[in-house]
Amino acid sequence: MLVFICGLYRSGTTITWKTLAQDKRFVSFDEPFSPFRADLPELDPDESNADYLDFFNKNPREFRSYCAPIYPQEYLSPDLTDAQVRYIKWFAGQWENMLIDFTRCNYKLEQLRRIFPEAIIIHLSRQPAAFVTSHVTHSPRAAGVYAALARKYRKFTFFTRTDRYNFYSYEDILEKHFGTETERMKSDVPTLKNLPLHKIQAYVKLLLLHRHNRRAVDKFATRYPEKFLDWQFENFLISPESHLQNLYDLLGMDCFSFDFSRLRSPNYGYRPHSDKWDVLTGF
Repeated sequence: MLVFICGLYRSGTTITWKTLAQDKRFVSFDEPFSPFRADLPELDPDESNADYLDFFNKNPREFRSYCAPIYPQEYLSPDLTDAQVRYIKWFAGQWENMLIDFTRCNYKLEQLRRIFPEAIIIHLSRQPAAFVTSHVTHSPRAAGVYAALARKYRKFTFFTRTDRYNFYSYEDILEKHFGTETERMKSDVPTLKNLPLHKIQAYVKLLLLHRHNRRAVDKFATRYPEKFLDWQFENFLISPESHLQNLYDLLGMDCFSFDFSRLRSPNYGYRPHSDKWDVLTGF
């Protein structure tokens, strides 16, 4: 049985994947399409290295012959390349029960469904203000005075800054690689459609992305309702037991006894009741 977790970056996919990975009836991998996988045996900065390194070391030549990452310039594309299809078929065929976190496939749900018709796909989304806040206020790990000043600057300029939201490559994706698509995203908003992208606030551009993705997921859910779970991350944090019971009911398996101590209370974003968040309301 295959279980795929998808969602925009910073939508709760990683902590959900880590929670589900407690069930050792599944072999669990995080982000097989990450460009870091092509650099093995060098390790990436996150903590999901060990399993990949063990897998890589079994047959480095074979792994390198299949590995085909998804790069930022491919993120909004609905299609995987032939090499990427070949890679994921090979990768997902290594074990009978697999759990995979797939944020880079967030716009490729239909192709994942066609390739793996029996897989259960979980899509995670956050409330718009929470999603945007996680990107606009995010900064590389730092300590001391610099970190404090960076946090203060990011909050002070939250609703006015037009740039510096690229930690997960969304600035490049929206303005460099898919600028034409971003223009279409704003075309139905009268206050935005004639503004050049570089003059639109960063939080608004991320809201456009969130709305665009939500529409794509809703379309997918209408066409492929079977074996699809659409979870709002805040609701998952409030009641993880019921969400996971629904998953295991679909799997036809007894629900695992999970430890939820790493889950935190929902964060609803920076000034979530501000009327600034209504910029796309009605469109």
